[in-house]
Amino acid sequence: MFEIDPGIAAQGAAARSAFAAGSNARVADHFEGLYHRWMDHARKLEARVRELELALAVKQAAVEADNAVLAEWKRLHPQSPLRQAVGKKRDGSPMLKATAIWITAFDAEARKRGISNPEAHRIS
Repeated sequence: MFEIDPGIAAQGAAARSAFAAGSNARVADHFEGLYHRWMDHARKLEARVRELELALAVKQAAVEADNAVLAEWKRLHPQSPLRQAVGKKRDGSPMLKATAIWITAFDAEARKRGISNPEAHRIS
């Protein structure tokens, strides 16, 4: 988890104090404003990271649940047409019809979302 380095926060506070103690109050005010805007921005980024981590954890849990259902489906339906070879993968192993459907759907959705090379992101 990303956290604001307390040393950086302390440096910012020290710099603010040094400027405030000096004769140039306008410069001190400017840097204090920058400091507060930066800290607000950092807090927003940390909150967004927490949201994304939660969303990712939920997606990972859903993938594991889907994998469990798929494993049971494969056990119960070994002769399904979706389990028939329709070609070969790059490594020479048979490509099942279900795999070909998955690749087509994954690549289409990835491209729709701006990923120009979905094959580099497929999960094996």
